[in-house]
Amino acid sequence: MVFETHAFTVNSLGYFSYGLSTSDSMTEYEFALSEYLSSFLTDSRRCRFRDVLANRTNRLTAVLVNLFQQHNASAVLRTCEALGLQDVYIVESEYDFETNSEISLGTDRWLNLHQYGGDDAIDRVYSVLRRKGYRILATVPTEMSRSALTISYDTPVAFVFGTEKEGLPHLAVELADEAVHLPMYGFVESFNVSVAAALCLHHAALRIRSGTSDWHIPELEQARLFLDWTRQSIPGADAIERRFENAWEGSRE
Repeated sequence: MVFETHAFTVNSLGYFSYGLSTSDSMTEYEFALSEYLSSFLTDSRRCRFRDVLANRTNRLTAVLVNLFQQHNASAVLRTCEALGLQDVYIVESEYDFETNSEISLGTDRWLNLHQYGGDDAIDRVYSVLRRKGYRILATVPTEMSRSALTISYDTPVAFVFGTEKEGLPHLAVELADEAVHLPMYGFVESFNVSVAAALCLHHAALRIRSGTSDWHIPELEQARLFLDWTRQSIPGADAIERRFENAWEGSRE
């Protein structure tokens, strides 16, 4: 293995140019590792990663509060991944979050899942979201709230979803910036939570992509995700990375 000693880029990604300062980016080692591991991917796999990353966004996210039914939890994750969301926040103050691989189809592999347990989980996740600039919208069944179809997306938005039977805890609604609902025209009073999430997030994803120019995730984050996804995609990646690390350290002696 031959290593360059200057700050360099992941050529297979094409996201960066030579000379990018490693102080405000991935380390030189991580760039070299990503370039090396990507050589184990097929050309079609690398292209697929690039295409998906180019459509990822963190201007929209979902917060799932105490979802305990595996089929619902899995279906929501599958929807989030299909719509290009990268981050999903999970509150487990009452129930553990579990998925069914036959429904999620492994989509959780490609998402950043941020899990919060304990009695103060809602407080903590809301604090994190606000630091990141999100407007927090609690989804509720009552029409006394605002229609989710009339929301503006000039700032990042986090939709909060609860269980079908109990809905969101009072605290999750009280601490949100606003409560929203999906219009309904029949006798039934609520959608299945996975359906509600799909409707809200699909509408929001379309609005964000058509109305704002900065909905893409930053290039640096794309490069980091490329490395993470590559690691997950290569059989025996841990052993390959150990060999690479040993060779890298030897080249520095």
